[in-house]
Amino acid sequence: MPTYIIVVVACLLMLAGCTGKGGTNHVPQASDSLYTEEEAKAIYDYEPERAMVIIDSAEMVGNITDYRADLLRAIVYSKSSGYLHLDSAVMLCEGLLQNDKVNRDTTYLHDIYDILIISHRMRQDYAQWMRWVTKKADLCRAENDATEALRTEADLGYILYSLGRTDEGLSRLDSIIGLLNANGSVARFDASIIALRRKIDVLRATDRYADIIPVALSIVERLDHYEQHPQALGLGPRERVVHLLDAAHLASGIRPPRAHDVPGHR
Repeated sequence: MPTYIIVVVACLLMLAGCTGKGGTNHVPQASDSLYTEEEAKAIYDYEPERAMVIIDSAEMVGNITDYRADLLRAIVYSKSSGYLHLDSAVMLCEGLLQNDKVNRDTTYLHDIYDILIISHRMRQDYAQWMRWVTKKADLCRAENDATEALRTEADLGYILYSLGRTDEGLSRLDSIIGLLNANGSVARFDASIIALRRKIDVLRATDRYADIIPVALSIVERLDHYEQHPQALGLGPRERVVHLLDAAHLASGIRPPRAHDVPGHR
């Protein structure tokens, strides 16, 4: 066999070895430990571009699955007010819902529904917002979590108002508030305040300012009750303070304090 043919065959074999499945395997490096979901989550609120790099790297080195990486990317995109980023979040979530592994894991489904709810709320796509609120509420009820279902459905009051069905929206909120009215768990307490806050949003949007007063007073009464009966929440003294601060900020529409804003809270 001519020498040049042998050389060509040898080169082709070498190329095959480099481009085959075995050639795409990542060789573990010490730096791989830097590329983790936790690292991405720690910065995606204020450094989304860097978070995306970490997510890409974590997927490449095998620290997270491809579908976990897509979920994290969707979370980052959903935190942006940019329309194209929100579109990307929606497309990633819709793609994830085609994955059998994702559909068998309700934790993934909750995360995906939350992202879709946030994204469509930001896009003011009321029909899709309603669709995913309903989906999440149905999932919560399937898991016997009626409180979380009601918390989720509190969005329906504002959606219905936005669709020109204000009275129906307020009636729906009144029903939800009534079901959450009994004093009880932390989850029920939070959900009731969220529902009351949604009602204030609708009343404010329709210039019914006089009607806001009793709703606001109802929020104050709830805060007062749990401040006077902290054992009802089952929390320690510092946790009570943090929880009540969060609830008060939520009720007022102001950003809740971050953990490091409250001395001693971790």
